[in-house]
Amino acid sequence: MAAHSQKSIFIADDDSQLVRALSIRCQRLGLNVRNAYDSVTALTHIHAQPPDFICLDVNLPGGNGLSLCEMLCSDDRTARIPKIILTGRSDPDTIRRCHTMCAYYVEKSPNVWDRLGPLLCELLGQQTAPQACSATTSFAIPTTDNS
Repeated sequence: MAAHSQKSIFIADDDSQLVRALSIRCQRLGLNVRNAYDSVTALTHIHAQPPDFICLDVNLPGGNGLSLCEMLCSDDRTARIPKIILTGRSDPDTIRRCHTMCAYYVEKSPNVWDRLGPLLCELLGQQTAPQACSATTSFAIPTTDNS
């Protein structure tokens, strides 16, 4: 795949092990991965070089991922980028806010790739090998908190 046509994803989560595991899996899908561990850095990098997909944790240092998503949705440069909210929260308000922003809600769990992998493959237009989208790879994605 040519470098100029490679799709990119930006992952913002304060759990470095989760970011590392998701990055490996996203790279297997052919995605260029960039990341941040706090909301201010995420916003700065997303505005500097908008990715094709954005994955945000809700509880980020320096700000709330849902609020960050709302800011991105109201900005013409980033409004149309598909956004995924990755969180341990399952309260009605969090789910409603995701729905209102047309952001994909993905609950954090030890098998989070079972939901995130197929979603990314769908967003990519199924242009990747099906086995790369499945959760049948050899390592589990760690979860250390419910943020």
